[in-house]
Amino acid sequence: MQNNKNLTLIVVIGLIVIIGIAAFLILNPLKPAGPEEGEEAGITPPEATGNINDLTDALEKEIIDELNLVYEDDEADIIISDTEEINDFGQSADDTGL
Repeated sequence: MQNNKNLTLIVVIGLIVIIGIAAFLILNPLKPAGPEEGEEAGITPPEATGNINDLTDALEKEIIDELNLVYEDDEADIIISDTEEINDFGQSADDTGL
């Protein structure tokens, strides 16, 4: 008899949790990923001229812009200095002195 009461209690609590989650999601729908309303994505496709040179120029410009964003961060300098410090740490012990 006790097992039936525990099982019933677990089922009721589970249903309440599921209904609560469903109600929350219905009342507060998830927003789709992407730019906010009124905000542009910042990506403008090149004009379709049919000329392969225009396409390669547009791709080259996009790659250069992306590389500038990547190298704008100072993270690369931090990683390089960390690597140097790790290498120096490995050489800090002098086995000949022991």
